[in-house]
Amino acid sequence: MMDIKGIYALGSDLYIKTDSFFGKIASELAFKKVLNIDKKMSAFRDDSEVCNINKNAGHREVSVSEETYYVIKRAKEFNKISSRFDITIRPLVELWSKKLKENKIPDINDIEKAKSLVNSDDLVINNNAIYLNRKEQMIDLGAIAKGFATDISKDILKALNIKNALLDFGGNLYTLGKNKSDYWQIGIQNPFLNTGEIIGIIKSTDESIVTSGINERFTKIGDKKFHHIIDKQTGFPVENGIMSVTVIDSSSLDADALSTTILLEGLEEGIKIVRELKKQAIIITKEKEIFITKSLLNRFSNTIDFQIYEI
Repeated sequence: MMDIKGIYALGSDLYIKTDSFFGKIASELAFKKVLNIDKKMSAFRDDSEVCNINKNAGHREVSVSEETYYVIKRAKEFNKISSRFDITIRPLVELWSKKLKENKIPDINDIEKAKSLVNSDDLVINNNAIYLNRKEQMIDLGAIAKGFATDISKDILKALNIKNALLDFGGNLYTLGKNKSDYWQIGIQNPFLNTGEIIGIIKSTDESIVTSGINERFTKIGDKKFHHIIDKQTGFPVENGIMSVTVIDSSSLDADALSTTILLEGLEEGIKIVRELKKQAIIITKEKEIFITKSLLNRFSNTIDFQIYEI
């Protein structure tokens, strides 16, 4: 059996499964690095670099570490792919989070005010200094930081000559090597059922598998569910017919950002992004359809009777 080490960071329970004593030591080193990333990039820590940027919005630029600079720079690049991927979304996220905890829907005027603050063009990068142009603007790296942490952790394990491991960083997976001489068998969550129920299995090795969905975190008010992924154009939780998006890529950061981007864009535009960037993805719709890239078909085994379409 593989040893499992775990911590809580970046808003999720994070686990690393390894098959050796040295794997356990490597996992501890990786987690130490992840906690350092959390300290820099968390939107919930008053002492983080991200919170320092937010507190100084409209006042002054803030010097940040190379890692935070890199993640913000990459986030800006994904914003060029799709304007819907926008790390200045924090005012809307914070508004919805606060109100849903009170079992309320935000007032439309408050939504419009928060929407007016969301614009990545106001996020200025000057070498390692970051500046938000307007007061009350805020950034949130929640849609990309776990992917970065997954990549860094995988690199640490590889550098220490760990051959086989599974990193499970709360929706961000990385399959290193094999599982008992065989491919890792990764279940793709059924977004219509409880966690652990799957629609199929992917055979995987040495790649990241990241899923974004509207089914995991939500609040029910009356008969309606309000989930945590906010569309900056409407100011409301995104509703476009997609239930979940899984992206499979060598880079967990890329898979993290793209799974959110595709979910926000919707089926038609999402498929265009997958094709243009030559990425691998599985998209599940509210109509219980599975859209999957051709390159994945020979290693995907469906376990449920959903209609499958090739992207």
